[in-house]
Amino acid sequence: VSKDYNVSELQAAISNKNLAKAITIIQYFEGNPKAGPIQLVLPSLYGHFSKVLTIFQMNDKSERALKPMFFMNPFLETQAMETMWNYSYGGVEQALMLLHEYNLKSVGSNNPGNSDAALMKELAVKIMNV
Repeated sequence: VSKDYNVSELQAAISNKNLAKAITIIQYFEGNPKAGPIQLVLPSLYGHFSKVLTIFQMNDKSERALKPMFFMNPFLETQAMETMWNYSYGGVEQALMLLHEYNLKSVGSNNPGNSDAALMKELAVKIMNV
């Protein structure tokens, strides 16, 4: 799997509202389905936005308080803080609702046959516009 085109990089692109990069990564996934199946992408994004929502609710947002939440991984911690700067509390809530909706679509509920890549592109655009 390319280090430039993986779920972590897609999460970073969405966190920073970099639509061009997110679409490029999703297109890579479309051509290499094993690199980023939607069943792997959606839970990863949901976990990320869930942690960001938790941070919004914390009184102590210091590095020391956040380290255990991210298993001492400073990259993930920084990414979560970037997400907080780019999204409001309500925006993170809406992103979580969209992730739930698109998880249902990915298993066929209210999906008229859109491909996984089409669903991910649509989701990325909607999340970045919240």
